[in-house]
Amino acid sequence: MLVSSVTTCYTATLTFVLASRNLPVAELTVNSKANISYNEFKIIHYPHIVLSNDAT
Repeated sequence: MLVSSVTTCYTATLTFVLASRNLPVAELTVNSKANISYNEFKIIHYPHIVLSNDAT
C-alpha cells in the first residue's frame, strides 16, 4: 500500500509540473518498483511521458 501511495503522489506532482510548464502531454504512465533488502528500502519510479504530435 505504501508503494501505491507514493506512486500516486509522484504522479500528481509530475502532472502538476508538466501542466505548469504547458507541455502538451498525450499520455502519462508511471510504473514503480520497491526494492527491499536487509538494510535498505527503495522505491523507484519509471515515468513514461508521450508528448502530442504538435509539441515543439
